Amino acid sequence: MIKTAFYDTKEYDKPSFEKYGQTHDIKFRFLETKLNEDTVELANGCDAVCVFVNDSVSAKVIERLYEMGVKLIALRSAGYNNVDCNGWQTKYMTTKWGTCNTKTGKIWINLQLAKKPFECLDYVLLHELAHLRVKDHGPEFIAILDESMPYWRDIRKELNDSTLDYLPEAFEYVHLRGRE
Repeated sequence: MIKTAFYDTKEYDKPSFEKYGQTHDIKFRFLETKLNEDTVELANGCDAVCVFVNDSVSAKVIERLYEMGVKLIALRSAGYNNVDCNGWQTKYMTTKWGTCNTKTGKIWINLQLAKKPFECLDYVLLHELAHLRVKDHGPEFIAILDESMPYWRDIRKELNDSTLDYLPEAFEYVHLRGRE
């Protein structure tokens, strides 16, 4: 079991992370306080910490986490390198794992990612957020992926090697009709 100190917890964080923890053998220690030099000790005995955008992850904090045996610092935010999306939603797609509109800054994520390992969702989000900075898949885009997720090619291969499900026509009709 991976013990994780979850700093700057919001009430809306708990249900989804508790559910994820149950299925992935992670025990969360939810903390309302922000991570900083004064609160770093609350992670004692944990294998990982999960921090939010206003937590302080200074060199002193990282050094202390290392001394306590913390092996992972997970960041949760809605942006990448100061690139924020203007909105996102999930939708059922039969040809893509994700897409974005670079003009509006909106991102769509395929609902079928819920059936995949968490790393796949992480990759698709990174990929789409990177498009808000770089429109094409050229060297600058690749550099962003390499810097942020060095193993992204493995995850992309896993997604490309898997098939997208197709819903029965009747379900698609009801789903689409329900959105009118």
